[in-house]
Amino acid sequence: MSGESNELLSAFLDGEEVDPRELYEAFLAPGAREALRDFILLRAEIAGDASFPSAEFYRRMDPMMRPKTREERKTRWWRMNVSVPAPALAALVVVVVGLAIWLGAGKLRLEGGAEAPPVPDRIVRLVPGEDWK
Repeated sequence: MSGESNELLSAFLDGEEVDPRELYEAFLAPGAREALRDFILLRAEIAGDASFPSAEFYRRMDPMMRPKTREERKTRWWRMNVSVPAPALAALVVVVVGLAIWLGAGKLRLEGGAEAPPVPDRIVRLVPGEDWK
């Protein structure tokens, strides 16, 4: 049975408008009976499924899903009630302190340098016309 026939039979069971001639051809296709049986059983199984999210789920999702008021949109990020987990906060503190130490050590190293340039080990003299043109 072709995928087009399956789609046509499924649309018919969903109550959509289908061409009667095409539906007749789909019913005559090999495997049409089995496909109809599977579609009907699948729809019955889905209709009988009584599982829904809990009331707690709806209570927690409602504030996130409803449109925000003008006052809520004006709320600044630093006024929001954001809880940061302790391990994340500790990691942030370690990174900031490490960066401060690293940058401070680099500044001390630069400031502690000598006032005069280093003494050369050798001197290379280049003669114009011989070493380059």
